[in-house]
Amino acid sequence: MWTPAYIPLATQHNFWGPCTGSSPFGSGIAFGGGVPIGSAKPVGGSALFALWQMGPGGSIVNSQVLGSVPSNWSLIGQRDFDGDGYADLLWRDSNTGTVAIWFMNGFQVTSTVSLGAVPSNWSVYGTGNLDGALAPQGSLPGAILWRDSITGTVAVWYLGGTSVSSTVNLGAPPLTWTLIGDDNKGDIFWHDNSYNYAMWQVSGALVASAGLGNVPSNWMIQGFGDFYGDGDIDILWRDSNTGAVAIWNLNGTQIKSTTTLGAVPNTWNVVQTGDYNGDGTSDILWQDNSGNLAIWFLSAGQVSSSVNAGNIGMNWTVQSANSE
Repeated sequence: MWTPAYIPLATQHNFWGPCTGSSPFGSGIAFGGGVPIGSAKPVGGSALFALWQMGPGGSIVNSQVLGSVPSNWSLIGQRDFDGDGYADLLWRDSNTGTVAIWFMNGFQVTSTVSLGAVPSNWSVYGTGNLDGALAPQGSLPGAILWRDSITGTVAVWYLGGTSVSSTVNLGAPPLTWTLIGDDNKGDIFWHDNSYNYAMWQVSGALVASAGLGNVPSNWMIQGFGDFYGDGDIDILWRDSNTGAVAIWNLNGTQIKSTTTLGAVPNTWNVVQTGDYNGDGTSDILWQDNSGNLAIWFLSAGQVSSSVNAGNIGMNWTVQSANSE
């Protein structure tokens, strides 16, 4: 069975641009779920941000430009960090390394907090649920997954309310192993220079690890989600040569089943996964080289329907990946 090469989730999670005003704690961004998009084209040293809210059937029920942010601030994650049911925004200042969170209530910033400055050799690779693999999203405080590019050390910040309540060192795999990211269900994925894939299961600490086999380098991980709607995490892959799309349905560390979804022209790219129609199953957001957006709605691992989501132009980019 094939397997993919990797799209580093560090890249997928570095979504350019953050706050309004001279600090990351402005009121110019409202971010309450849906598909956030941001301008990749600086406007006077800042970037514009906007939000699409998705309704039943995947329709766009509301869209707003939410303001501009200084270009030195980057949006690097989107999760419910305080367990209130609303997605919050994780920012980082590229000049100082400062990390900050906007706690959201729909379109409103209810509070902001700075978590301090982190050296530039540390990068965020995920913001999923790493404190109880079986717990549903929002039932536990959020976590931030880090890796040190110098030593290879992997660490997790666990948040309690609006502060870091504890940190855990998960070890220092050799730098020949690339951290792909986490799946929001307590799993961390890796591959080495020969494209052997492995996963760690984390529940407050590293509790298990397993190999997933070797995968040709033309296959790339595009994201994670529950594409079968069975409560198990799945891996979305794509062949960079043919454009073929496929899913691995996992049960713990075992590949339970695989599904191929056909080939898509390489002018189209997967930019995000998420449940866009509220049916409990993850979907796939695509964008082509002209800025056209489309959504594949999945059911039981198959594409049940698709919708054209409009054209945002090439000066706008989708800012957040795997936003379950």
